[in-house]
Order: sequence, then structure tokens, then C-alpha cells
Amino acid sequence: MDLNKIGYLVNEGLYYPAVLNEVGKNGVPLQPLFEGFTNAIEAIAGLTSPASQHQITVRVYYDPDLFDEKQMNQIIIEDTGIGFNDQEFQRFLTFKDTRKGFHNRGSGRLQLIHFFSSVQYNSVFEENGVLKARKFHLSKSAPFLKVNAIAYLDEYGLSEDSYSHTSLSLSGLLSAKDQAAYNMTLANYKEAIINRYIQYFCIHRNTLPKIILQAYKGNVPDELLEITAADIPALDSQKDFSLNYQTLDGLRFQEKTEEFTVQAFRIPKTKLGKNVITLTSKGEIVEEKDFQLTLDILRPEDHVGDNRFLFLVSSPYINDRDSDIRGQLRIPWRNDDLSLFDGDIIYMDDIESGTNETIVKMYDELADKAEEKLARLSALKEMFLLNDHFLNSLNISINDTEEKILEKVYVHESRLAAKGDAELKKQYDQLTLLDPKAKDYDNELNRIVNQLVKEIPHQNRAALTHYVARRKLVLELFQQVLDRNLEIQQKGRNEDEKLLHNILFTQGGEAAEQSDLWILNEDFILFKGVSETRLEDITIAGEKIFKETRTAEEEAFVNANREKRLTKRPDVLLFPAEEKCIILEFKTPDTNVADHLAEINYYASLILNLTKDQFPFKTFYGYLIGETLEPLDIKFNDSDFQDSAHFDYAFRPAKRILGVFKNFQGSLYTEVLKYSTLLRRANKRNEALISKLFPSADDNDEPF
Repeated sequence: MDLNKIGYLVNEGLYYPAVLNEVGKNGVPLQPLFEGFTNAIEAIAGLTSPASQHQITVRVYYDPDLFDEKQMNQIIIEDTGIGFNDQEFQRFLTFKDTRKGFHNRGSGRLQLIHFFSSVQYNSVFEENGVLKARKFHLSKSAPFLKVNAIAYLDEYGLSEDSYSHTSLSLSGLLSAKDQAAYNMTLANYKEAIINRYIQYFCIHRNTLPKIILQAYKGNVPDELLEITAADIPALDSQKDFSLNYQTLDGLRFQEKTEEFTVQAFRIPKTKLGKNVITLTSKGEIVEEKDFQLTLDILRPEDHVGDNRFLFLVSSPYINDRDSDIRGQLRIPWRNDDLSLFDGDIIYMDDIESGTNETIVKMYDELADKAEEKLARLSALKEMFLLNDHFLNSLNISINDTEEKILEKVYVHESRLAAKGDAELKKQYDQLTLLDPKAKDYDNELNRIVNQLVKEIPHQNRAALTHYVARRKLVLELFQQVLDRNLEIQQKGRNEDEKLLHNILFTQGGEAAEQSDLWILNEDFILFKGVSETRLEDITIAGEKIFKETRTAEEEAFVNANREKRLTKRPDVLLFPAEEKCIILEFKTPDTNVADHLAEINYYASLILNLTKDQFPFKTFYGYLIGETLEPLDIKFNDSDFQDSAHFDYAFRPAKRILGVFKNFQGSLYTEVLKYSTLLRRANKRNEALISKLFPSADDNDEPF
């Protein structure tokens, strides 16, 4: 590639359309600002003169016609660093060049063109004792990709300037939803930069380059701010710890170790809203949610002597495992899919625990907090007969109140019991393979029983007694509603559906793990979900799943015939995994469910077609539940339904869900069944659990 030839800069060794798909858009809207600022830091670091003699300027241009509201039109980031000489320019243009400073791999510029339509560079640099200028711009538009390029050299030649410098201009956001992140005050930009580069600023607190932020209304200067040492907290304490590599199966530790460093900053509570522990990579905070660490010994809102703490964890191990989408680390948690990794590793779980252990050693007052936590756990352990092994398997923080700790205990307990029920079912299924006439019949039967007993440790049976007792009461209440024996059912209008709905999953609730959906399926209490929530208000991980900005065609459909389709409230939606959705619809016992077969299809169609692109739901499971069910009515309404061979329900293996506003189709599996069938199944599971957990020839020894 001729670096100095005006025109497209074509990299013959890459196919950029594929590269841009591989290195996707970062989830942090301000990432281009941070990429530009990082490049400015690197450019100054490339000089031999002290950084304190140089300057970084961030210019934010706002729409001059708006008064109270800020609307960013352009950002320019300038530095007096080394500039794009031939060597730096070659590195800039080389994808995955491991020689780049600050562990860069050359993917940052891809983030610039993922966010902005106009990315302009103007750089002056020294080459062989002569100052030269290089002006170029980046784009992923069709003309660029057609010739397999993302860079175009506009100018190259001698410069009349007296020093090296570079400016990066960003304008024309490609996505309207990113605009809000940039429409903030200059003070907010200052705060965002400080928060992002807190480790760099803290380490270089007394040798920072001059950092200026300038706001403009149109082209008229409006405000000037500076980041100085006074804005940066001083390092309060620092301590290293080491971790051994492990084999991928986690069974063996290796002799090889990696060093990790914990830097602690004690900051007045008026300046730091909460205690924070975070990883840093390449001098930047890792913001991705999947790599957030839990601080065990302090609540976020706690303060010690009117101060809070910022803990930064760094290591060459973290730097080396930062991916092309910065902040995406190739470090697994123990419960991750390990098929994506190879070789010896250090788990994120161990980094988290090693960091917390190190923090306790750094501060006596925090060690006291740890002692308080142990005292609280000890009291709960004695009160609720919890064993140490059980407690150690839970992620219990000093943040947690007694109520929160017990909630974690019971959720974990339900997971174990659900697993146990599944094992019970497995053992029950093995019964059908036994031949009572066979000579080894008694031995095989005892083997199945013994295997079942091994699944449930004896020391947990006290807790499980409480668990199955509660289930038994819930099932009795469910039966009372079906028999219409509750006092509330004897007066007023028929609200049986509401009663049954609230037993299974409280209307308006969002905590499926606290529901009694195990009556339908044991797995359902393990999934995230909502009950009786308007479609437009449903969120996953804090983000609404339905589009808030729609095309004209989508908007016309959503409000056609004044129906306001996104205000509809499915009874229950569960989200077991990416691209999957479970839809539950409940009907009053005296309602013929055959008249409502289309409802689940309709909800699945709305979800597939009108959700955001990051929520591509493709596989749906529907359960229509009532009590008035005639099998022929079901088939006459939809001949694709079949009778179950072994259970009292009808099912449809697959129904195509049409993708009108999406470029893919979906598939819906549906079951239609009775409340009484659910109750019968759940009672059998619970009775089997009770009889196997508490075997006794004496009824007086039974738990109920």
C-alpha cells in the first residue's frame, strides 16, 4: 500500500465488509469520543518530551438555534502529540497490529465509522527532520467498501506549522438513538472523561498533559473547562496478588501465575456516589456488564469516615485478553460456555475473590466490615439451620440484608429442588423399564431408590421439608380455587382466572423465581419474566424490548383501528434464552379455550415483528390453560393440533410466525391443557418428592 498516494487506501489483505461484521458496534455510545481521547494520549506518549508540556483539547459544537436544550453537532479532539508519521500511519491502517501502544489492535477506528458518517483527520508530523501534513478521512459507505477500503487520503505534503499535532473531527451520527448520549453539558463531558480514564489520571495525576474542554454555540466559544490534578483523587493504597492458571475443566491448578494489582482511592462521599470495584484494561475501565465485579464487604452506599472507595484491578492478563470490541474480555466465568475457550485459564470468579481478599488486607476498617458480615451469617445459619457448604455456594455480599440473604438461600434451594424433581422424574421413568417377573427386579428397584436418596444430602432435608410443605399448601389452595370453595368466590363476579393467575405468577410481577410457575414446569421459575405487563413496557436487563422508534408502516399497524396493540398485556412472558420466548395465557375455568387459540399466535407475531433488532425472538412456546376443553373443538378450530399420547393435553408441534417487519420467520410450539391436569401433575411430583425424601413405615414420621 502506498501511504502517500492521494485516493483510497486499499488493504489487499483484508475484506472490510467481513471485518466490519466481525468487529461490531460497541454498546457504549461515547466509545468514539473515548477512542479519540485514547489516541491523543497515545500520541503524546509517543514523544520524548514530558506529557505535561503538551495539550489535549476536546471541542464540542452545539446547535446554535437551541437555547435550553443541548444538541451536539460535532466533536473535535486535538492533541500536540507525535502525529501520523509514516510509521504511525501504517500502524493505524493495519488491522490487529499488536505493535500499537497501549495494547491496541487497530480496531478502534472501526468504532468511529460504526457511529459517525464523517470522520476527518488532519495531522502534522515530523519525518526525517521535516514537518509534513497528512489529511485523510474514514468511512464505511458503499463507495469505500466497493474498493475494499475505509480510508481516503485527501492531502499529503510539506507543512508550514512549527510543531506536530493531530485533530479528529466527528460529525453525523449514524443512529438517532445515540444522539441523546452526546446531548449533554460540557461539565458532563468532563465527568465522563474523568470516569473513563480514572486509572490513567490517577497514575499520572502530577504529570498530566493540559486537558481543555471547549463548548461552542455554532462557531462561537461558549464555555471553557479544564481537567487538572485537583479533579483527580490521589492513590490511597496499592497491593498486588497472584493467581495460578487452571486447566479448562477447573480440576487442576498449574504452577504458572499472573500478577494482579489493586489500586485503592479513598474519595469523599460527596464526590463518589457509591463504592466501586472494577477491572481496567489498557488504562481504561471495563464497562461491559458481563465483567462487572462484586464488592463483597461494602454496600455501594456505605461510607467509612465520610469516604467511599474506588478499587481498580489491572493485570497484563486482562490486557492480553481484551478483544477487538474494547471492553469485551476473553475471560470466562465458571458457569460460561467453556467450549469457546482453550488452553489454561484464570477464571473471572477467582479474579473477583482474589481482589476482595486483597482489599480486606489493605484496610483494617474494611476487615471489620467483613467480620460484621460473618456475624450476621452465623446468626442466620443458627436460626434457619443452614449448613456452611450451602452458604458458601451462594454469592452473599455485605450489601445483603437478612431478607436478601434468605431470598438467595431460598432461590438456590428451589434450583436444587427443581433439579431433584427432575431426578425424581428420571428415576420414575426408569420404573417403566423394570420387569416384576425378572429375577433381579428387587435389586433394580432398590438401586433406583438408593440413587434417588443419594441425590438429596441428608443435612438439607430440614430446609426441603419447609420447601415441600409450602408447595403442598400452594397446591391445596389451587384445588380450592378450582372447586370454588374460597370465601371470595362466593360473592361478587367470577374472578377465578385472576385468582389462578395470581397463584401461578402475581399479576404485574417481574420476579419469576418467586412465583409458583413450577406447577406448570419446574424450569419456569429459573427464567426471567413478567406477568400482566404492557408489551411496550417490557424490559430485559433494563432495556425495553419493543421498538420505541418505528417506521411509518410499523406505526400505522401498531395503532390501526385505534387498537394500540402494544398496550396489550399477555398473562405471562418468560425469556429462557436468547431468541426464545414462552407465552402463557390463562382462561376462566368455564371459558371454552378452543375459542382463544389464536391469542398466543398473535402475541408471538407482535413480539417477533415489533421488538428491537438486538432482541431477535425466533422460537416461541405457548401454553393456553383453562378447564373447559373439548379435544374435537381444538382440532376443528385448528387441525394441526394433536392429542398427547401419555398426558391429558393437546399440542401443535410447530406454527410458522410470519416476519413482516423482520427478515426472518419464527416458529411456535403450543400446548392446550387444563388447570386440573396441571394440578394432577404437580401433586404427583410433590407426593413423590415427599415419599422419597422422608421414607418411613410410620405415618407419624411424615412431614405433613
